[in-house]
Amino acid sequence: MLELFTIGRVRTGCVLVFILWLAGSSCTSDLEPDISGVGYDYFPLDSGSYIDYSVSQTNYTPNGGVVSDEYQLRVLVADMFENEGGSTTYILYRYRRPDENAEWEFHSTWSARREEIRGITVEGNVPYQSLSFPVRNGLSWDGNILNSQLPDTYEIDSLGVPYTIDGLITANSLTVVQEDLLDFVILEEDRRYEVYLQGVGLVEKSIRQLDLCSGGGCGPDGIESGIVYMQKAIGYGKE
Repeated sequence: MLELFTIGRVRTGCVLVFILWLAGSSCTSDLEPDISGVGYDYFPLDSGSYIDYSVSQTNYTPNGGVVSDEYQLRVLVADMFENEGGSTTYILYRYRRPDENAEWEFHSTWSARREEIRGITVEGNVPYQSLSFPVRNGLSWDGNILNSQLPDTYEIDSLGVPYTIDGLITANSLTVVQEDLLDFVILEEDRRYEVYLQGVGLVEKSIRQLDLCSGGGCGPDGIESGIVYMQKAIGYGKE
């Protein structure tokens, strides 16, 4: 009897351990993976959300012409669809107006999508890898990896830096330096960067792509031709 009782205790203990193991496995399988540190929230995509920007743009022409423009830009996530690659493509409607007192007018359509290892912006028909995941300081990648242009190294220059949209929000940001060239030998300036705000997305975009000149016949500020562009967020929300 003692032997049978001992065997029964062993069998009961084994069954109990097995049940506990099954319960633990079930709970573990139901848990979502922790992606809080990946950085997807720097590149959020949500239908109906929008960001408003103030934009200043100056174009320099080789004949010495200078054309400046200031306006407001709204980028609206208007629609979405499942693409052939298995991710979701979001349609971006871009609207312009001269100032806050004017009505928005449709300007163009871009798109964006977020894959496991990258955030992609399609400007017209040209895709650029805007971000790489998981984010970290010093992370670099080829921004032109998805198009036919020459390689262009992007790098996360700062991460987790507080950034404020005046009167609206202060949150952590990251800066992607796309190019930082100023060469007085070849007389070229190419400086480009973008700032992304956690929970909002792109909040600042700067472009200075200029052919410089020296000596007689130079245009204003020693610039022969090129563009200076600044786009900065002034509001955001959801329709």
